[in-house]
Amino acid sequence: MCRVFAIAMVSSIVATSSAVAQPGATNALAPAPSAPSPVTEVGAFSAVSPNSTVHRAPAATRRGLTFEAGIGVAMMRAVGNEGESEAELAMGGLNLGVGAFLQPTTALSLRLAGGTFFNGGPQITHETIGPSLQQWISPGAWIGASAGLAIVRETEFFDDIYYGPSFGARLGYTFNPHRTHSMNMSAEVTTSLHDKGRITVASLLLGYQLL
Repeated sequence: MCRVFAIAMVSSIVATSSAVAQPGATNALAPAPSAPSPVTEVGAFSAVSPNSTVHRAPAATRRGLTFEAGIGVAMMRAVGNEGESEAELAMGGLNLGVGAFLQPTTALSLRLAGGTFFNGGPQITHETIGPSLQQWISPGAWIGASAGLAIVRETEFFDDIYYGPSFGARLGYTFNPHRTHSMNMSAEVTTSLHDKGRITVASLLLGYQLL
């Protein structure tokens, strides 16, 4: 009887030792390995896994109708046919434009631009109207060129009105180009020719544009 019991104990110990010694044995109660995180820690930095999705801000989409308005300060310089000239500080604007985007970086508008000088004497208003091309050269910066008809009006006791061709150029920067309602700062120079000479208006404007 004792011999049979001893043999059973030895067999039990041998079976237990064999189970522990097997290299491929795993614990059924051990937790399953977790899935790799899309962000892998590398030293003090983290790298994004190629399988992860990175969300970026959408690019601005300019299309359809555009409207702009600007007002500011200007320097108006008049040069007569005989070479005499005079320069005075004036009001720039109100400049208005309405048009459409031909493509996301190019807009064509019909603009009314100019300046007004008044200092207790005759009031001189210089206005130009015509097509204006606006070209975006970066997400916020743009340039423009225009040509059209100039209307120069001098008012004191009666109106003197002169007409002539006009040419203009401008450079601007939009502070929030990714928004539909945007604000900008621009510099604009417009020159016109008329019967009594030439008038140049250089303006610094704060403006609004519908993108």
